[in-house]
Amino acid sequence: MSKKSVVKETRIWNTEPHPQYGFTFDVTMENGDVGRVGSKTNPMTYFVVGSEVEYEMEEKNKTDGSGTYIRIKKPSTGWTPGGSGGSGYKPKDKKTYLSDAISYYARYATDVLIAQGKEVNAETLKPLIYAYFEVTKPLFDKLHD
Repeated sequence: MSKKSVVKETRIWNTEPHPQYGFTFDVTMENGDVGRVGSKTNPMTYFVVGSEVEYEMEEKNKTDGSGTYIRIKKPSTGWTPGGSGGSGYKPKDKKTYLSDAISYYARYATDVLIAQGKEVNAETLKPLIYAYFEVTKPLFDKLHD
């Protein structure tokens, strides 16, 4: 069953990606739901702090057999390759596009700071992220009005 809530907090478990699974995060939602999320990217592009997301939860067995954990994931689309009935494409809403864009800005800003040999932290990231946002926000407003 699909749920909706705002992402309250994320905490990364591994700073180096697993070759097969990528990064692992603990995600806390404003409604109190807590679970583990796998992501091929860091930062995540879907479960972004402050954004409202749709998600599903499932209980999974730990690989070492020591119990279970809760996995949070994007909802299933129901799409299967080769199926009929159209492509199943649904455009995202403005808020989702902005949320995705902010995640990309953070990645770009990190790359710029590293290329310049500067320290990457909240203080150095914020001005670049805000600059990217200010340049592109009018485009989002124009496309989604």
